[in-house]
Amino acid sequence: MQAIQQFHASVTQIFQEIIELNREAFAAASRAIIERLKNDRLIYVYGTGGHSVIAAEEAFYRAGGLTQISPILDAGVSLINGGLYTSVVGRTPGYARAVLRRYNLTRDDLIVIVNAYGMNCLSIDAAQVAKEHGAMVIAITSPAHADALPRDHIARHPSQKNLHEIADIVLDCRMPYGDAVVELPGLTTKVSPVSTLCTVFVWEALVAQVAEDMLAQGLAPEIWTSLNVPGGDEANAAYLEKYRSRVRYF
Repeated sequence: MQAIQQFHASVTQIFQEIIELNREAFAAASRAIIERLKNDRLIYVYGTGGHSVIAAEEAFYRAGGLTQISPILDAGVSLINGGLYTSVVGRTPGYARAVLRRYNLTRDDLIVIVNAYGMNCLSIDAAQVAKEHGAMVIAITSPAHADALPRDHIARHPSQKNLHEIADIVLDCRMPYGDAVVELPGLTTKVSPVSTLCTVFVWEALVAQVAEDMLAQGLAPEIWTSLNVPGGDEANAAYLEKYRSRVRYF
């Protein structure tokens, strides 16, 4: 159980650091999202990597989650295509430009780009395209990891920029260098990665902040009810009718 306890301690510390170090960023991100929601805009969430996609999936059509989410679930970075394939896609300059062309981002939009490593081609291109169209960019990433990685690393965008250097608001997911956190005797490589836990924790913490802030303003946040409890289908019917034609993944 020592390995499990080590993992638990690491994750608990990271979650606490996320809360303490992102107080102002959570508040700013919440204000930006609420402003779009009040104007009936969708919030775009793009996980720019094979496992980063999980955060976009978590944000969409989720019990207890915001209804006004338009995930960018690009099949090119889905692990169903194979791990090596998604790695190549993530490192391909220009690929994200083709993906985002389908979403017609404008200055009224906001996109959340989720990538703990925060330096691959997909992440940087997505942020740059969004900014070119005037959209606000919120990044969920680990600035410390991106800054520690050599600027000439093969996985980087040709510009050698980091996601946190481009985004308007940065939510630090506190992923440590190398991702995994458990050290075991006899292994030179750590086990038990935390990047997905970190990014999803940041997202759901942001959802909680948005809901709380909306209620404080006298606004009613639109929240999905679980389909696996009595009345869930009925509670969600109006939201499905409202967003079915606007979100491509219903």
